[in-house]
Amino acid sequence: MSNSVAMNRLSIRHETVFQYESPVASSYNELRMTPKAGVGQTVLDSRLSVDPVAWVREYTDYFGSTVHVVEITAPHTVLITTNSSLVEASTQRPGPNAAIDWADLGEADLRREFLEYLTLTKYTSVDGRLSGVAEGFRRDLTPMEAVQAASDWIREELVYEPGVTEVHTTGLEALKAGMGVCQDFAHVCLALLRDLGIPARYVSGYLHPQAEPEVGEAVIGESHAWVQAWLGNWVDLDPTNGRPVGAQHVRVGTGRDYFDVAPVRGVVDGGGRAVAFSRVELTRVS
Repeated sequence: MSNSVAMNRLSIRHETVFQYESPVASSYNELRMTPKAGVGQTVLDSRLSVDPVAWVREYTDYFGSTVHVVEITAPHTVLITTNSSLVEASTQRPGPNAAIDWADLGEADLRREFLEYLTLTKYTSVDGRLSGVAEGFRRDLTPMEAVQAASDWIREELVYEPGVTEVHTTGLEALKAGMGVCQDFAHVCLALLRDLGIPARYVSGYLHPQAEPEVGEAVIGESHAWVQAWLGNWVDLDPTNGRPVGAQHVRVGTGRDYFDVAPVRGVVDGGGRAVAFSRVELTRVS
């Protein structure tokens, strides 16, 4: 995107379809698809539709993500959820505080405040190799430089390749395979940053695939994941693409890893085998 573009107003339509081989007696799902207002992003409108008719409740979870609880008690063989949003995303995002040093990040009060974003999870664990990389960054670089180096290092080690990993693949497993998708890039980046002692969190959202989208042109996109590191404030970085997070990115939720912000999760009573697919359509409207 050119530097002259300060804002993108994006319309997002995210449809998810579940088809069951036999009737489901009842189902309960939690959806995290609603964009989150905050620095660099204004949510102008967001609404959810569900077919068949469902009982829907909305709440904000522990990490600040909007959750829709969808409960259906009538038999059904198909469930369709559609979240439609209008978001204004800015190219202007906060930068790091260059004065933050390793001693600042080691302060006890800070580590207590950001404990969840410093703690390694199953999906953001480290091994000897990752710890060695982190140790080298810490020895030779400032925290600000280390964050950028971590993002760059991951793109040297991982090739973007859909279909090789799945949602339960850990960062270390993807690193061993040498390939993965944005979720895997984010998990490896989180592992490195947390091992460095830099608070870091997983960000779920959407990415418009075009650098300079045409107004009014609907394109097929998909969910995206990136990372925020705390360097005096939360700083966005996209380890998958290595480009600034800005007006092409729409933030939905944040958490410790993918499983805090999974777009859909739930349980069903019956239904047999299920087939699920989703479609994300993005349109720049101004």
